[in-house]
Amino acid sequence: MKIKGLVFDFDGLMIDTEMPRLETWQEIFAAHGYSMSMEDYYKIIGSDEVAYDPAEDLSNKIDHRLSTEDINNQVVDKSQEMIFHQPLLPGVKEIIIEAHRSGMRLGIASSSHRDWIVPLLVKHDIRQYFDIVVTREDVTRTKPDPELYLTAMKELDLNPENGIAFEDSRNGIKAAKAAGLFCIAVPNTLTRAMNLQNADKIVDSFNDLTIEELINFK
Repeated sequence: MKIKGLVFDFDGLMIDTEMPRLETWQEIFAAHGYSMSMEDYYKIIGSDEVAYDPAEDLSNKIDHRLSTEDINNQVVDKSQEMIFHQPLLPGVKEIIIEAHRSGMRLGIASSSHRDWIVPLLVKHDIRQYFDIVVTREDVTRTKPDPELYLTAMKELDLNPENGIAFEDSRNGIKAAKAAGLFCIAVPNTLTRAMNLQNADKIVDSFNDLTIEELINFK
């Protein structure tokens, strides 16, 4: 069946947000004499609906001298400043422009906040290519629940089987597949070590894809 729409995750897929966030978490843990394991960090990639809360963990370790809100604010302030200066990952802009020119419908489905995503889309001059941007403000449950993708496909006026989702994490892949979309995994430096085999295809970067291949993806 012909593919008519592409839906992109944002964090870690279009911009490397994961490394700055990991480094920030590790620095904050280390400042209090603790360490954050990669195993724990993998639990929070792609969703906030997970069993592990690093801010709560650290707050408990330091006898609540800092609240979870204080810790999260520190992480957000430092990591977002780093992320704002990150470039788009290889091939992202090119595939978006080519897809737009081909007449495909384009959307974003992200567990992040709208006021985080949209300014970065504008900064990198790609907001105009997206027909819809669906974020956590638009749903009751984020990834790995499929609601973000189901909402995106509804707003694009397409059936799930006519769409491809691009993801970089297990939670995102699970959400896309549960919504009935094909899913291509484009892992970043951190998620490359995760088991992403539930995706329909895994590529090293967007440079490995062509619009012709995506339109006829099976």
